[in-house]
Amino acid sequence: MGSPHHNPVDTSGPCAASGRFPVSLLNCRGLGSKDPDTIFSLFVSTCDVFVLTETKLDSHSKLACPDGFEAFSKPAVRLRGGRGISGGIAVFHRMAAHRTACQWRIRPNCLWIRLDGVLSNGPLFLCAVYLPPGDHNRHFDQTFWSTFESDVSDASRLGTALVLGDFNARIGCHLDADPAAYDPTFLESSSGIPGASSLLPPRKSCDKMSNSRMEPFLSCLQASALVVANGRVAGNSGMVPTSRGNGDDGLSVVDYLLVPVALLSSISSLHVEVVDTALSDHNALHAVLEGPALAGGPMVSFVSSESIPLDSVASGSRVHYRLPRDGVGWSRLSLAMRARFELRRAFGRHSPPTVDEACSDLITDITDTLDRLCRRRCHLRPSSRRSLPWYTPALAKLAAAVRRCAARVHA
Repeated sequence: MGSPHHNPVDTSGPCAASGRFPVSLLNCRGLGSKDPDTIFSLFVSTCDVFVLTETKLDSHSKLACPDGFEAFSKPAVRLRGGRGISGGIAVFHRMAAHRTACQWRIRPNCLWIRLDGVLSNGPLFLCAVYLPPGDHNRHFDQTFWSTFESDVSDASRLGTALVLGDFNARIGCHLDADPAAYDPTFLESSSGIPGASSLLPPRKSCDKMSNSRMEPFLSCLQASALVVANGRVAGNSGMVPTSRGNGDDGLSVVDYLLVPVALLSSISSLHVEVVDTALSDHNALHAVLEGPALAGGPMVSFVSSESIPLDSVASGSRVHYRLPRDGVGWSRLSLAMRARFELRRAFGRHSPPTVDEACSDLITDITDTLDRLCRRRCHLRPSSRRSLPWYTPALAKLAAAVRRCAARVHA
């Protein structure tokens, strides 16, 4: 069951080499007693990767695979005394000429797949997770959290980690990251920066309850530098539960998409699709990654406004971020919100600059860095880049936002 199962390559899929990478997740509550084609039909026409958890297929069971996909799996475990079967994970990858997949690591409660050709800056390490309910369940690996943190650290060092899975953890609306990651201007009623978005937007959830797994789950997220995408990105208000429990009376959110903060801006949509109760008591989680971080995306390599430290930009260090052709990244002014930290540091010196001096220096450094990246990466002359419709207005907005930040910080 650990080796991949292949069906003929279909390079005509809707997502092949398009700069989009749709992924999905469903706890199917057992494949053996259901028509796999019915479950596959939820995903094969729209997904490049879909994950099924709790397949309840052991190492002696045959895993079906839709045409054009290859399957990777972690077998379920037989319970003592013939009392049933627990767990099981299957990952289905649409085969494409520009992308490759291979099993990276397999653990008692998760399966890691390495995907090359998805992201433009290195491999994507996708982790599929299923944790049985209850921390004292004998089929829950008690070393899971520490091993998971180590695996995420290794994956982040080699590329980018992305996690899809049923953790059976209910976390309510509790913070899933260090409070410092939330930009305070977002939380204020008037930030002084029209249209600004926070470094880490707040997360919404219809599930206000928590359980005993919340604390280790949140601690693991912070240690792994991952955040919950549910209820935080476009298309997902967090108001649809991922699990309906028994008879729709156990509505909860336990299935998650976890990503590094830097990858949040690449999730163009995320939604929960209600699944027929005959198939599962869970709902399907669908997400689409697209934009500058993805290979084959329709983007120009400049510098991103998303979650970028201004001290990195101001020092002229080389950064590998990108900006859409229309300059939306700059107009959202996330970068300006980072300016408050840089300005606070400037005003805290023994000989602090004036507000005008601090703003002027910071804006000049940002502009110079952008110009250098334009020249090195895109070979655009100054006259060419300044003729781009978004360039001058975006810098003007950035300058205005930096000055508003400075006035607020200095006060």
